[in-house]
Amino acid sequence: MGASVRPKDGKWYVFIRSKGGRAAQKYDTQEAAEKVAVAVRDAIKAGVFDISAMQQKRANKAKEQPAVATSPTLTEFFDKTMTPLWEATLAPNTYARYETSFRIHIKPAIGDLPLNQVTRDRIKAFVVSLVQKNAEKRTYSVESQAKEAERKLSKDSIRNIVAALRGALTEAVEKGILAANPASKLGKLYREAGAVRDEVDPFTAEEIPLLLEATLKHFGHANYVLLLAALHTGMRAGELAGLQWDDIDFRSRFITVRRQYQDGKNTKTKTRKARKVDVSDVLLKELQALRKARREDYLGRGKNEIPEPVFLSPGLRLEEGKREEGQPVDMDHFRNRVYWKACEKAQLRRRRLHDTRHTFASILLMNGESPAYVKEQLGHSSIKITVDVYGHFIPGANRQAVNKLPSISTPQAATKAASGN
Repeated sequence: MGASVRPKDGKWYVFIRSKGGRAAQKYDTQEAAEKVAVAVRDAIKAGVFDISAMQQKRANKAKEQPAVATSPTLTEFFDKTMTPLWEATLAPNTYARYETSFRIHIKPAIGDLPLNQVTRDRIKAFVVSLVQKNAEKRTYSVESQAKEAERKLSKDSIRNIVAALRGALTEAVEKGILAANPASKLGKLYREAGAVRDEVDPFTAEEIPLLLEATLKHFGHANYVLLLAALHTGMRAGELAGLQWDDIDFRSRFITVRRQYQDGKNTKTKTRKARKVDVSDVLLKELQALRKARREDYLGRGKNEIPEPVFLSPGLRLEEGKREEGQPVDMDHFRNRVYWKACEKAQLRRRRLHDTRHTFASILLMNGESPAYVKEQLGHSSIKITVDVYGHFIPGANRQAVNKLPSISTPQAATKAASGN
């Protein structure tokens, strides 16, 4: 029997043995523990110490403390909480980007971590690993992938992944699972990652006629007009699929981009704003010819009205052997069955379909159009995006800037020099 004092885990414990029972009490300082130990020894000697009362008091205290809830893993939190929340509140493109970020990058790396173990240091280590991670290759065949050079994730890709993670952890903070968001202010960790402009691969002015001629010759007028519209307006694939005849002002020569068509439904544009896009004379003429041919086709089959979409899908094969008509073009089908094959027919290097948008912007800038005009045509949310992505296509931009610096040849300076002032 007795009481002893020993340190453990930075605290001081009084270990008590009395009448076959054991108990322990924790204290912050050795002095406090020693005082209690002396009092316990005196009580044991006097025969008045009741260890069972101490044990019962400790048991009651443990019952009074609330049970610690099990923290869900990051994957469980995403699947049960974030997926339905984001599906209901985010634009389809944004949701798809966040879902892809979680599925491809976040879940495999840190998805098994309980939320209460998602620390700042762990998130930093994850972001650093993204900077070092290779991006998926753009080509599909084994032979093509073997020839394609390795490239790291771009700065924009990493920014999107971190944004998805930060959004999920913000919700965890609001639900009281986390005290603070460990994924905030991480930009400095991927500042030196490759810029998005490394991925821009536009067609040249000499290549465009070859590509258009191949498309018209091998895939017909409707597909030719669709590709011409992509190259002459810079519209996104979903915006082209969502284009309707009422969006085209043939008299004033512009298109109002109001929507995009993706996953079988029309939604708002990426920026959630409508914009006006100027139409070239060549494209306007071809759109008029396309509308005329379609009206003649439908009237010839006894139909008084043509479908609203400008660019139509070949149609879905039905059980009776017929095709469902009037549906917007499937841009994945157009890319795989028309656009890439047209590149091969024209003997041109295959580009992504989105590079038609880059082609539009780069040629306008190289022809002297202002970044502000290009920004409005593309529908960028800020001119910074336009300059960051396409600034290197502006001819002589740096030289024009330095030539504006004042020197002795500046009129005011030259006058003062001549007068000796």
